[in-house]
Amino acid sequence: MAYAQTMTNFIPEIWSKQILKNWDDSFVMRRLVNTNYEGEIKAFGDTVHVPYLGNITVADYDNSAQNPVSYQDVDDLTDTLSINQRKYWAFKVEDVERAQSAVEVRENYTRRAAIAMKDEVEEWLLGSTFTEQLGQIINSVATIAARANSTAYSLGAIVKPATANGFVYKCTTAGTSGSSVPTFPTAIGQTVTDGTAVWTNCGYAGAGALTASNLYKTLVAAKKALRKANTWIEGEMWAVIPPEVEELILTSTELTHATDRADKLIEQGLMGKLAGFKIYCSNNVSGAGTAADPFMIMCGSKETITFAEQITDTEALRLENEFATGVRGLMVYGGKIFDRNKLSGVVIRAELG
Repeated sequence: MAYAQTMTNFIPEIWSKQILKNWDDSFVMRRLVNTNYEGEIKAFGDTVHVPYLGNITVADYDNSAQNPVSYQDVDDLTDTLSINQRKYWAFKVEDVERAQSAVEVRENYTRRAAIAMKDEVEEWLLGSTFTEQLGQIINSVATIAARANSTAYSLGAIVKPATANGFVYKCTTAGTSGSSVPTFPTAIGQTVTDGTAVWTNCGYAGAGALTASNLYKTLVAAKKALRKANTWIEGEMWAVIPPEVEELILTSTELTHATDRADKLIEQGLMGKLAGFKIYCSNNVSGAGTAADPFMIMCGSKETITFAEQITDTEALRLENEFATGVRGLMVYGGKIFDRNKLSGVVIRAELG
């Protein structure tokens, strides 16, 4: 009877709201992405339709013409976001009624669940699913291989021309380079065929392996790339760095002064600003900071990634052979960089110097 009363008194909204509060407090990436479409999620497998307007063209004005102004039909377009990820949490509570009514006790349970969920989702958002979709990089490594004649290249290999032009090129069709040097394009996203291989201009050569002395210059290069793509939004740009790069900043008098940090935490994860970027730190940045596995430091704005999540189920159930209650919940989510936003972000491929 006592157990039945406990189950009757279980209020899932209290637990799910507490999870989301702790989730928001600890989740750096959530505040950096576009979450405008979360209300449309009901279940795993849903498709969220994201409307947007097509481009508007500008024409010369000639007031001597019979009809000097021509009105353009602007296409009403739609992108789709699939809710194709799901994670659950489940834990035992000896006295669920006491835990539910005592804020401190409930906080302990839900904080641990939220942090575990945050790490899973943030690692996904900062990982290759998204870094590989962005259209430009700053290749901040010690050595960039020069393209060579009659050489086999695998998919994803990054080279610079033997006569450097400031750009780097990714192998987007594996193959063997030709016996002569191709003309490498100088516009981001353009391709060139080289023997049986194809190279795509994927961004810019950096200032070498990342150090305290060239970190600012590297961020300026990222800013320049975004400005050239017309995607820099003043006051809205961010960069998410790993703890190793945070250490470079905090041990550099010049950079610490530049961030105006003064050991004051402005908001969770935010250190301050460098080169116009709000600098956030997360231990979920992908990579190891080596030549073989560089850090993939993502820079962007809320336009870069569209993300939606929803806790669809929170429930309590009796655990067999135990005098305890199981509390569990299911979160579904999805994220995407739409084609129109692929130049709204930059990835800094950083080998630590």
